[in-house]
Amino acid sequence: MNKDMRRNIRASLNATVVVQGTDLFGKSFQIQGESVDFSRKGLGLLISENVVVPGSVVAISVPKKLRTDAVVEWTRHDAETGKIRIGVRMINPQVRTGLRIAASFLLCVALLGQISFARARGPQANKSCNMGLAQMKSILESKLGPLTRATESEKVFLHTQHQRMSCKEYTRQYEKSNFYADKNNRDAVARFHMNEYHSKDQAARAAVVSGLDAAFATGTD
Repeated sequence: MNKDMRRNIRASLNATVVVQGTDLFGKSFQIQGESVDFSRKGLGLLISENVVVPGSVVAISVPKKLRTDAVVEWTRHDAETGKIRIGVRMINPQVRTGLRIAASFLLCVALLGQISFARARGPQANKSCNMGLAQMKSILESKLGPLTRATESEKVFLHTQHQRMSCKEYTRQYEKSNFYADKNNRDAVARFHMNEYHSKDQAARAAVVSGLDAAFATGTD
């Protein structure tokens, strides 16, 4: 996998945003736009008016989730929507915990999708992607802070229980009960369950299940 690809993993993010700043003529503006994707560095946005240029500083907010100043890196006309697409680099973002957690998993899922694609290209690509996953883990923790994560044993346990019972029954017995005494631990397993084990990305989901099958076959700590 290309080094730049590992550093610029992007994931879809559809949300209404409010963009504020000063336009090309020095007039203040506030317009509503929408986010289309994000990376660890910034956001891709669609806005209806051509009011900014590279180097412009704007304020971006997603109600109750995100507030940040940002520098416009590039702009271009989006032929499909007729709007202006801009890429911005965030400066000291204030992000709610829920969005931080969601962002970390979306980026991980995007990376897993790239890993699955690269595995088909041969052993050398797979080795590079494993390095990329370790780097992404380090990046996410440095940007989002440490999160309680499900252990490999807990992941394998979840997988084996899904072979014995329905997902609904598993959720009732283990995630909506007192099976996990520690709430953070229970939430970590639930996040893995819904965001990775049942990922909407088929390639990412297949990669997770394949890894768990291998872990169960060889034993896990």
